[in-house]
Amino acid sequence: MWCKAAKLETKFGRAVATLTFTDPLSDDSVNMYLNASAGTGTKFYAAWVLANGGERPKHRQTMSVRVFKGKFFEVEIGETTQTYDLKKLKIGEGYSVVKKIVRRTK
Repeated sequence: MWCKAAKLETKFGRAVATLTFTDPLSDDSVNMYLNASAGTGTKFYAAWVLANGGERPKHRQTMSVRVFKGKFFEVEIGETTQTYDLKKLKIGEGYSVVKKIVRRTK
């Protein structure tokens, strides 16, 4: 999947990285939402390091979401089961999201 867009937004009182991935063969799009916190144990940190070619950020380096844009990734896609406030969705109300970036392919 190709990362078509990457933006940082404030949602629900926190910074959220919204990554839009597009399948170049079918032009279908799917989003990934990550809490944009820089702790080394976060999903954002792990995804950022993959997008940056395996290099960890240097001391005091800004971890910009721009590092994702225009790159190809192997991703794991799943379906949502609950809303942002942890309410369960009814059958058929879910939608597809990227659950995990597995690796950078190009």
